[in-house]
Amino acid sequence: MRRLQLTILIQRELLQFNGDGWLYQFGRLSRTGSDGNPIVWVNILECGRVVFGADPHTFVPPITPALMRAALKREIGYLRTELVTKRTSVWRRRAAYRRYAAVTACRVLYTLETGRVAPKRTAAVWALRRLPSVHRAIVRRAITRPVGTRLPLGPLRALLQHVERRLGAST
Repeated sequence: MRRLQLTILIQRELLQFNGDGWLYQFGRLSRTGSDGNPIVWVNILECGRVVFGADPHTFVPPITPALMRAALKREIGYLRTELVTKRTSVWRRRAAYRRYAAVTACRVLYTLETGRVAPKRTAAVWALRRLPSVHRAIVRRAITRPVGTRLPLGPLRALLQHVERRLGAST
């Protein structure tokens, strides 16, 4: 089962960066930090399925706007590091990561504007109607070109900078 992803978390470790937990992914179980990312938890609360155990609504701590905003800034920061700051990043050269970065930037904007979490493609289509025209081409390429197509770094960096500015400007 290579497409199955399962996270095993400890209740008292939820929403704590690098708390204890386990991850089953790509056919392997490994010890990892718990997913302290509120973006993931909002997604789980809205559309996750419980296979075993309690409904997460009964134990997930409140996800405040401040907590969510910090997570959105972290996401853009990770992308900026890999695509702008860290010139030797292996991710920088990968076509799939560039596509991921473009649609994730759209997802960050979507969440910032709506307070909800949507699938990346849904957020990208939403963003195409709202982004300044200078950024639309890179998003369109990310969702319409064949998977192996590498997006140009310049417009991708500009999109990330736009999203960072929006994160800094909103309250």
